[in-house]
Amino acid sequence: MRRMVLVILSLVILTTSVALAQSTPTTPMVPEATPTPAPTEDARLAVCSAPTLPGFVPHMVRPGEHLETLLVGVTNVTITQVAALNCLDDPNWLPVGSVIWLPENLMGIEVAFPVGDTDPTVDNAVISSFRANAEVVTNEEGVTFTWAAEGSEAYLYPCPTEPHAGCPRPFNAMQVPLAHTVTIRGFQYAERITYRLEVVDGDAAVTQDVIVRIVCATEWLAPVVGAERCAQIPAQPVYAAWEPFEGGIMLWFADTRQIYVLFNEGRRVQTFADPYTNQPDPTMTPPLFRNVPVRGFGQIWLQLGGPDGSLGWAREPEFGFDSARQPAGSQSYTTYIQGPGQTVYAITLVPGTNAGYWQQVAG
Repeated sequence: MRRMVLVILSLVILTTSVALAQSTPTTPMVPEATPTPAPTEDARLAVCSAPTLPGFVPHMVRPGEHLETLLVGVTNVTITQVAALNCLDDPNWLPVGSVIWLPENLMGIEVAFPVGDTDPTVDNAVISSFRANAEVVTNEEGVTFTWAAEGSEAYLYPCPTEPHAGCPRPFNAMQVPLAHTVTIRGFQYAERITYRLEVVDGDAAVTQDVIVRIVCATEWLAPVVGAERCAQIPAQPVYAAWEPFEGGIMLWFADTRQIYVLFNEGRRVQTFADPYTNQPDPTMTPPLFRNVPVRGFGQIWLQLGGPDGSLGWAREPEFGFDSARQPAGSQSYTTYIQGPGQTVYAITLVPGTNAGYWQQVAG
C-alpha cells in the first residue's frame, strides 16, 4: 500500500512539472549581431578614377551611343583614356543603362540655369528657330548652332549615331538658355551627326533635330583601319632621300639628318645619325645591275657589313624626293612616312631605343 501511494505521488509531481514547463514562456535565443565588415578598397580606383575626378559628371548610357559622339568638344583627353578611366572593357562598346563619368560641360556653354516659368497658368513650349551654320562642316572648324524658343527649360544634346536607337534626353542633360548660339568643335569622325533641341514648359514639350555631315579636314597618309576617324595631326612635309637594297631600304631625312634602315628580314628598323662628313665613298665594284651606296648611306652600309651584310647590294642609286611624316596618333609610337610615288611606310620605334619595326601600307 505504501508503495502504491509513493508511485501515485511521483506521477502527480511529474505531471505538475510538465504542465509548469509548458505554461512558462521560454526566452528565445537571439544570435549575437555581427557587424558588417568594412568594405575592402577597390583596386580598380587606382586606374579607373573617373568617378572621383574633379570636373567629371555621371552619364547614363543610351542605346546606340558611342564615346566618339559623347566626347565631341573634348580636346584634353582621348577616347581611349576616357575608356580606361571608366574601366570600360572596350572603348567602342558601351553597356546600355550603365553610368560612366565624362568631362563636364562638353559643349562649352558657360551659362546653365533654370529659366523659370514666365506664365505658370499656361503650358507653352515653342521652338521658333533652330539651325546650324552649314549642312557640311570640317571636324576642325566645327558647327555653330543658333536657336530661339519659348518655355521654361531648354536642352541641347547629341542623338545616338546608330539608326533606330531613338534620342531620349540624357538623364542629367545640361540646361541651355532659351535663345543662344554655340559652336561645337573637336569632332573626331567623319559622319552624319544629329543634335536635338528640346524645350519643356510644364506638361508641354517640343523637340527639333538638326543633322550635320562632318568631313575630315586632315587626311591620313595611309589607308588606316576605321578610315572614318579623322587624322588629328596633319602630315608634315620633309625632304628625303631613298635607296632600295637587296635586303631592305634606306631613308634619309633632311630636317633631322637621320638615316632609317628598313631591313626585309624580320621587318626590323634601325635609325642612325648621318655620319657623312666628306669621307670617301666605298670603292667596291658591284655586280651587273647593282650599285654601291654613297655618302651617308655608304658609310652606314659599310658599318652593317657592306654587300655581305643584311642589306646586300643597292638595287638603284639613291635619289631625293618630297616626303612627309604623320604620327598615327597623338600618343602612338607609329609614324606614317611617305615614300616615293604612292608608297607609304608605317614605322614603329620602340620608346627609348633606336630600333623598331616597319611595314609598307600603301603603294
